[in-house]
Amino acid sequence: MSISATRRSAVLIALLAGGLALGGRVLAGDDPKPPPEKEKEGEKDKEKDKEKDKEKDKDKDKAGDEEASKRPEAPAFKLKDADDKEHSLADFKDKVVVLEWVNHECPFVKKHYESGNMQDLQKKYTGKGVAWLSICSSGEGKQGFLTPKQWKEKSAEVKSAASAVLLDGEGTAGKAYGAKNTPFMVVVDAKGRIAYKGAIDDNPSKKAEDAKGAKNFVAEAVDALLEGKAPPVAETKPYG
Repeated sequence: MSISATRRSAVLIALLAGGLALGGRVLAGDDPKPPPEKEKEGEKDKEKDKEKDKEKDKDKDKAGDEEASKRPEAPAFKLKDADDKEHSLADFKDKVVVLEWVNHECPFVKKHYESGNMQDLQKKYTGKGVAWLSICSSGEGKQGFLTPKQWKEKSAEVKSAASAVLLDGEGTAGKAYGAKNTPFMVVVDAKGRIAYKGAIDDNPSKKAEDAKGAKNFVAEAVDALLEGKAPPVAETKPYG
């Protein structure tokens, strides 16, 4: 074989080897870059998907607003605390508010305070910006009635973590909300509408140890509202 033929063979072998090496890289996952037209089409598809997601979110928000607008308006009230300071529901505009009717002589109220369940809920949600108002609608001579001085002592004794304890001796707020049991619970949304009312949980036991394991309707309602959702249950039969 001539020298020139040998050189031609060597060049051919080198070219073949380079092609095989390139093929190996392709097989290994080093895909060639798609043409610019394909890249643009892919970007357009991504933008369309984003727009669709935005429309879905808007529809969900609209449905949520429509559902919220059907909730009953929470009755307005003005009540004083044990320090003679007046509080009104309007003071907590744009906030989720929990109303807790309380009577410390009631065995069901004792259950939730002796177990620490009520105080834990108060601490948890006031820590998240929720207003928690404990209300006593017991008139003088009725079970649960305490003087302002006694209320201060009782709140300290049970370590209440409510935003305020309000005295409704004439029963004005209690009647407006239909509070006939204790604890009777109401959750008001940030628009001032009643999102939940009824029992605190699904276990009408008087035993303190049963409080922690019960399904807590108030917690479910508040958590849902804080997440921008509707409470899973709007009303239950209160016990107490």
